[in-house]
Amino acid sequence: MNFELTAVTPVYADGSVFTCRAALTVDPSAQLLAGYIEEERLNRIALFVTNDEQGESYETKLSALVLPFAEIVRRERYQLTDIDFRTQITRIKASKPDALLVIAPGQHAPRILQQLRELGFNRPLLSNNWTIKNPFLTDLSLANGVVFTDYQYQMDEPSSGNTMRNDFVQHFRETYREDPPIVAATAYDALNLIASAVNQGITDASSVASFISRTKDYPGASGDWTFNSDCEASQGAVLRVVKNGQFVPLGE
Repeated sequence: MNFELTAVTPVYADGSVFTCRAALTVDPSAQLLAGYIEEERLNRIALFVTNDEQGESYETKLSALVLPFAEIVRRERYQLTDIDFRTQITRIKASKPDALLVIAPGQHAPRILQQLRELGFNRPLLSNNWTIKNPFLTDLSLANGVVFTDYQYQMDEPSSGNTMRNDFVQHFRETYREDPPIVAATAYDALNLIASAVNQGITDASSVASFISRTKDYPGASGDWTFNSDCEASQGAVLRVVKNGQFVPLGE
């Protein structure tokens, strides 16, 4: 069986309990971004996304969601082999958007944000957690002011009702001397779910997958998990903004 913790494509349902997933997908992310666009009355939107499944998914989903109240004035993609993005940025700037969605989950994020600044693009930037909470983006001043979607996961506030999360965060910090990222928490939860099955004598792949797909309201370190019959767990999303090198809830 496969237990995926980072896949973001919205199309994953395959009718098989052997492919389980617990990740923040495009759908809830795009819905939050569309709501923000409508609320802020950002009528002209430009898109700059990776030329891959994730980028295409964001482009397709967000375009459909904002159609009733906003216009997509420019669509640009970049290849994973690209190292210079000034041509795309120049075209985006010429379209005079009210805001720009940037999806750059890999090593290109710093360069794209840097070149946006160098070319004087000063409109609001929207993004997602894979772009902004990115190990390649070491200089968060490049992302200052960016509004992005993120997991609801918060390890800074102890939970009286979730000892698993509290213990996980404490032990992770003691061991690695840093805060646990979301993928560490989801991996921890996935292994604990599999261990729970094994501890009950459930050991073959089919039975383990069925056990996970029947799990409801599991109080994991990353949050509460409820799986459907396709072994897909729902993950909630929130909007945050980069302020002075910190990720803070939008509106604070």
